[in-house]
Amino acid sequence: MSIDLTAANKDELREYARNELGINLPSNATEETLRERILAHLNGPAGTKPAASPKSKTAVINIHKTQGKLGRHDVFVSVNNRDYLIKRGVDVEVPLEVVHVLENAVEDVYEFDEEKRDIVKREAHAYPFTVVR
Repeated sequence: MSIDLTAANKDELREYARNELGINLPSNATEETLRERILAHLNGPAGTKPAASPKSKTAVINIHKTQGKLGRHDVFVSVNNRDYLIKRGVDVEVPLEVVHVLENAVEDVYEFDEEKRDIVKREAHAYPFTVVR
């Protein structure tokens, strides 16, 4: 299940926390409290994250939706103890370090080569994406 934390309602936030993160949140919590608890769970204990550098270079990327079980889920990336949950199919501004992680996230794909009449292995991006700018 993918979720836009900024647009989700209380029920969606609670369901995401329970089903995707394995945490139960109080039924009387406000939307803001639910968002804070989910982000705290994703980012770890308070005070463990370094402050974002105001001079960080960024890029706008779009992680493609793909076929398969996880092809529509948001993509979790962690760089230098900073966590990012990136929505697929939309343009998102991220630090260049995140782009480098995605470029290096590869998996082996096996295909039949007609010329060689054999199965060959190649590397493919685990999370295909486009750098928009």
